[in-house]
Amino acid sequence: MKSGSRAAIASGLLFAAAFPPLPLVVPAFVCLVPLAVAIARAADGEGRGRDAFRMGAWFSVVGCGLNLYWIAIALSLFTWLASLGYVATIFGLSVEIGVATLVLFVARRLTRWPLAALLPIVWVASELGMLHLGDFAFPWLPLGLAVARLPVAAQIADLSGVHGVSVWIAATNGLLADAWMRRERRYAVAGRLAVVGAAAVAVCAYGAWRLRTTELVPLARVTAVQPNISEDEKMQKAIGGRFIGILARLTRTAEENGSGEPQLVVWPETALPGYLTNNSDWVDSLRVLTTAHHVPILFGVLD
Repeated sequence: MKSGSRAAIASGLLFAAAFPPLPLVVPAFVCLVPLAVAIARAADGEGRGRDAFRMGAWFSVVGCGLNLYWIAIALSLFTWLASLGYVATIFGLSVEIGVATLVLFVARRLTRWPLAALLPIVWVASELGMLHLGDFAFPWLPLGLAVARLPVAAQIADLSGVHGVSVWIAATNGLLADAWMRRERRYAVAGRLAVVGAAAVAVCAYGAWRLRTTELVPLARVTAVQPNISEDEKMQKAIGGRFIGILARLTRTAEENGSGEPQLVVWPETALPGYLTNNSDWVDSLRVLTTAHHVPILFGVLD
């Protein structure tokens, strides 16, 4: 296996480690470094565009493949085609990320700009581009989401959204990649590491200030209802009608035993295993329940 492919796989593994279920934050800030260094070396030398595309594809197969493993498992309860859907998703992402790494390769070859500038532009542009692909849109796994478990580092999202956080993380990866490529020049490395540290301090200082000064005001009392119904049971049409009864009973119990009247009741996103248009009795039950208690119910159902 070529060194570029090995670098892409290493980046993919770090990218996978940056998201749940692993409770890690640091991998997000270094996950693009091996990939970016390999692409820059290819662009600066005799590398070809297809090599850069291949690196992006390998990155996606490993990084996205490990992050999205649950698609094949969870959706297999509904259809055996879930595995094919998983493979198709990873294939599509491999093409999209492969195009992004190809663009990075071309931009580096034409401009020789540092990765600290090119990487955040190309990577975040690809994140935004994936939001606008119609039925093939993919909003999951932006780099900025990786710091969600570290609130002090995520507060800048109130200024820029999650993709602004992605810019910071991708720029950090680019600075570290530039530092690695210039590792024989101590002052160049020190300067880039100083910028990385200064940016992290600035982001976290803003986050600490926001967390300290943001006033939390109680808005409404919300009752969350979570029944213990397995997906296997939900898929059995013969007993599908009893689920709304279970939810209604739990809702009434929660309202009667609660410390106050709720202003909103929340049921699971897959509360009812069918279409409302095909189950008029569900609509009647919902109308009776909301009218009796004068509380709106937010729930999910097939549409």
